[in-house]
Amino acid sequence: MAKKLIFPDFFIAGVQKCGTTSLAKYLDGHPKLVLTNPKEPSYFGNSDKYVASEDYKPYIEGKLKDDELLFDATASTVFHDIAMSRIKEKCGADTKLIFILKDPVERTISAYYHVLKHGSEKRTLDEVLGHIPTNPNEVFDYEKTRFVKAAKAKEIDLQERYLFNFDNFPAPFLYAYNSLYSKQIKKFEDYFGKKNILVLTLEQLQEKPEPIFDEICKFLGVAKFTKYPDTSLRYNKTLIPIYQLWPIVRTNAFLEKCFQWIYKVLSKIGMGSLMLSKTPDTPLRITDRLNKLFEDECKYIKKIEKQF
Repeated sequence: MAKKLIFPDFFIAGVQKCGTTSLAKYLDGHPKLVLTNPKEPSYFGNSDKYVASEDYKPYIEGKLKDDELLFDATASTVFHDIAMSRIKEKCGADTKLIFILKDPVERTISAYYHVLKHGSEKRTLDEVLGHIPTNPNEVFDYEKTRFVKAAKAKEIDLQERYLFNFDNFPAPFLYAYNSLYSKQIKKFEDYFGKKNILVLTLEQLQEKPEPIFDEICKFLGVAKFTKYPDTSLRYNKTLIPIYQLWPIVRTNAFLEKCFQWIYKVLSKIGMGSLMLSKTPDTPLRITDRLNKLFEDECKYIKKIEKQF
């Protein structure tokens, strides 16, 4: 008798920096929904992991019950086209995928600082977004070209975080392109069918959580929450080691390592927060360009919100 292979029943497939970690934590509190460990195995977007492990057993704690649904919350799945065909092959054509969105301007800026805080991005916000095209059709080529140039100039440090985690490792650096939600999600709708795709917004989840959780449960075919998650609890906020905001430090390997050591020492004694900062205010000229770029995406989001 062939052994049963275990794969996710559904995915929170994106979008990165839109509340995917919080949504995953909330759904993991449902008695019939089980989140993988780690929450982002990055299995389907990484050929090495895809080949090395025949199924998801390494990412499950304990034994999965027959009536429990396993889910993967690799938020960047949406950015990796190869993941679609692999999910369809291993999990089936009717696999369900959930996407959560937020204001595309906020997401773009948050994504930049998310990469910067890990030491992978050495460029300033102005260098990255100050001259971003306002035509959506020009964004991909613009960001891809600048990524290649920055990587050659060592203004980008790929590190293991990206280089070895995904086949499409430049994807996290395409900040604005990845916020063109309608383009990304349509590929999944065409591949899996609209009935298997649920698109939500972070604002909906925050403003009317109970009907949104009911809709998610209906979509997944499980009973409603007996106790709704506390959505005031937020996860994976973008707080940045303050030295990463100083170009003189983040572009100097020696200085960066010195400050990383100080931060690590302070963190061990519970004082790491002293070196953490919120993201700085974004210059108006950058937000104006992004607002123009994302006019259609904002309409797309409003259309989604009208559905609930």
